[in-house]
Amino acid sequence: MKRARGGAGLFGLVLCLCIGLAAFALGLKAVAGISAAYEPGDILYDEGPDLFQAWLKRHHAAGDLHAGAIARRILVMPISSRRATVNAMMRPGYWSPIVKSETERRALLGTVEDGLVEALATAPAAGGLWLVASKVRSLTSGFDSQAEAYLKASYLTAPREGDIARLRLVYVGAVGPLMRATMDGDRQRDRETVRELYPAFDKKYQEWLDTSRRAGIDELRR
Repeated sequence: MKRARGGAGLFGLVLCLCIGLAAFALGLKAVAGISAAYEPGDILYDEGPDLFQAWLKRHHAAGDLHAGAIARRILVMPISSRRATVNAMMRPGYWSPIVKSETERRALLGTVEDGLVEALATAPAAGGLWLVASKVRSLTSGFDSQAEAYLKASYLTAPREGDIARLRLVYVGAVGPLMRATMDGDRQRDRETVRELYPAFDKKYQEWLDTSRRAGIDELRR
């Protein structure tokens, strides 16, 4: 009996050692992934849109920017920083400091779209990334069926997230006439979410809608 108990204790010790080594290996892999996504000079920036923009600019200039690197960089961001970066990437002017020509801009955005899609393969519930993918796609290919598919995925994965709903309202206000599916229910849900969480913004949005409608009526009367 003593020999059996001794054997069981040794087996438990070996098992614990194996688990510890596996955890250590996974930790090293995670650290290696973060190290590959960041460089020492990045400490000059706060994590978020500015740092991601600087990172894109550096690797674009070096000619080694690719979808996999973009996906890894996005996935290692803290959630709060990723949300701030999503907000920034929805603004067209975000890309201007990175590139010098329209040709470079289109090439960059194509790579960014591929990187977003690769990141979404790992984080498919990230509604903000689906929305950015739609926006980026629309800047290079127009609001085509793929851009609309990304938008639908954003509605599906982030139906009631206030910050994303607000971004979608503005975006859909621009691409609405090009949409093949009206998505009326989704759009109304976003409006209700924004009205509840951001009443001041909702008021400005309604003023913009009213102004746009009046301008459209005036144009028809001419």
